[in-house]
Amino acid sequence: GFHTYDFLGVTTSKDPKHQLSGVSQFKLKFNGPVLNFQERQTLVYKPFLFLLLKLKKSLKRFF
Repeated sequence: GFHTYDFLGVTTSKDPKHQLSGVSQFKLKFNGPVLNFQERQTLVYKPFLFLLLKLKKSLKRFF
């Protein structure tokens, strides 16, 4: 069997109303170590295309 499994993170928020609060509580019940990594960053190589993509995503929410 497996000795370790990556649950892909937990929230650092202590707010019980946080959208990931329940999922994080479930994951933490396994008593595994919580590793802290640097927050993700977005590197933009083509600003105009990135702007179009953000615009498309925001418009998609309305339609």
